[in-house]
Amino acid sequence: MASIVIVEDNTAVRMLMIELIKETSHHIQGVFKDGSALFKQYDEEPPDLWILDYELPGVNGIEISRNILSRHPSSLILLCTGKVEWVLGDARQLGLDVLGKPFEIDEFIGRIESILQNKNDGNHSYDEL
Repeated sequence: MASIVIVEDNTAVRMLMIELIKETSHHIQGVFKDGSALFKQYDEEPPDLWILDYELPGVNGIEISRNILSRHPSSLILLCTGKVEWVLGDARQLGLDVLGKPFEIDEFIGRIESILQNKNDGNHSYDEL
């Protein structure tokens, strides 16, 4: 069972993610609408997987990812975005997994499982452009 933190500002998408993850064996460690309060809470005990939206109020998912990785370099991050082509270069450079929006339910859960299963082999997934 893995711990997961979700950062998504869209209420409908956030609620869908929560419901889908609850149907798995994984535990939701936290849910946020933006990245403002994120780091104080998880500095000492980060989750197994971060699920981040790209377009968030104040700071985007790439910047949050950089911050997470500077504190916890081995963190697993799934960046969800409707603008895959905008973030793909930065995401690859940071070693992030990227999932395009809108996504299929099976695709979302499958990607989470794949990331967690492959966490030690350095494989990352990117949507095809």
